[in-house]
Amino acid sequence: MAVQHRARIRAAHPKGRRSAPCGAEDVCTGRNGFAGACADGRADGRRDSLCVPPKLHLHGILSVPLRHHAPPGPDLRNRRGGCGARSAGAGTQTTGVAVGATGSLAARAGGVAGGGADDGARVSSALFPMKTDLASVAYELVRQFPEDDSSAFDRWLNRFIIVAVIPAYNVQRELAQVLSGLPAYVRHAVVVDDASTDSTWQVLSHCASQDSRIVPIRHQTNEGVGGAMRTGFEQALVLRAQIVVKVDGDGQMDMAHLPSLLLPLICGNADYAKGNRFRNFRALRQMPPVRRTGNVVLSFLVKAATGYWNCFDPTNGFLAIRGEVLAQLSLETVHQSYFFEISMLNHLNLIDAVVADVQMPAKYGDETSNLSIRRVIREFPGRLMMCFGRRIMLKHFLYDFTMESVYLLCGVPLLVGGVVYGGLNWIHYLRLGIGAPTGTVVISALSIVLGFQLLLAAVGLDLQNVPRTPLAKEPLEPAAPRDALATCTRDGY
Repeated sequence: MAVQHRARIRAAHPKGRRSAPCGAEDVCTGRNGFAGACADGRADGRRDSLCVPPKLHLHGILSVPLRHHAPPGPDLRNRRGGCGARSAGAGTQTTGVAVGATGSLAARAGGVAGGGADDGARVSSALFPMKTDLASVAYELVRQFPEDDSSAFDRWLNRFIIVAVIPAYNVQRELAQVLSGLPAYVRHAVVVDDASTDSTWQVLSHCASQDSRIVPIRHQTNEGVGGAMRTGFEQALVLRAQIVVKVDGDGQMDMAHLPSLLLPLICGNADYAKGNRFRNFRALRQMPPVRRTGNVVLSFLVKAATGYWNCFDPTNGFLAIRGEVLAQLSLETVHQSYFFEISMLNHLNLIDAVVADVQMPAKYGDETSNLSIRRVIREFPGRLMMCFGRRIMLKHFLYDFTMESVYLLCGVPLLVGGVVYGGLNWIHYLRLGIGAPTGTVVISALSIVLGFQLLLAAVGLDLQNVPRTPLAKEPLEPAAPRDALATCTRDGY
């Protein structure tokens, strides 16, 4: 079988001829979430709509599980030798990525018994099991194809309606640089001046006159970053955005990492993607020590409050969300202040949206943060408790009733009752100067232990119930007319 496969490759790609319609610069992500070489055609004669170059900061993608489905039809290999996906035999499917002697990628299912290995450089077949993430895939693709074709990737992203929402408050020095640094594939940039007291609005108006993509909006009163984002989100939905990206106006976000946020959403692997500065330990040293410590402590509290135990760095403001998922949120209830990012996670968990953490380094310049540590300590604990209580009541008692609900109903009264009963009796017998009866001690101890065990079981179920099936079940379809798109041809883009 391996010999026959190599023979087909040689026949489809004679020596001296380009090995694939788009060469080694592109990776195709088909409708079913497979990654392979860019296919000029498919078995049904239609062009695949998702062709993704391998490099371009794909190394930043972490914790984004590949979604595998059985491909329709017995054979989806490219008729010209490009690489598609082949259905596996006997029900199980292990997809490998092979690089043949000609250098093109081959994403194929290896479930056929007796199938041999292809010669030439090979990306490990362990890259595409069911529980793999895109990070391993991206690493291997970057290693195999170190050349970067950013223009081709920008053209591919230009197929989609990507809207950047930029809250701006007293950022007259940084705003112009932020707007000029927006990639060309960003269709619109909704900039909300949240009643700045400096010349931010004048700078914004000047930039809007130079760039037609910029949509300036001005608040008469300061509503906070959450209020500015709510206004921007509403405008983005009016613009029929397929993906909405939040970009701070103070220049803390590196646009080079934006594709890492977009790819999980475009491929249908996640509904919401956010940056995580804690995966890059070398770059993490750039974060101020006080902010780093506060973020670590806050992250663990937010995990419990929002239910996203798999996410870290919750206050990272570099985020992206699918348009249809954003439309399902009740934006009027999203918090207006700097609690906005955590409030978004809480709302997303209520609709079971999948959140992806994307690795990116921390970036700090000479900007001044408007969020004080004292304000965080004073306001965040109470709001986190409200988020936690709201999530528990809605998800486990109103929307559904599960074993976690039973554990909570039994565990909380037992634990609290045991502590109160034991404490009162301890004080009582301490005043009498005698020891408490054995039965009193046993009742209190058993209540505390049993209540703690039930709550621990509830936490375990909560860890297992992190949303893993995206609401947006399909890859994002291009919004622009096909005749206006840059498509994969024999001559490339």
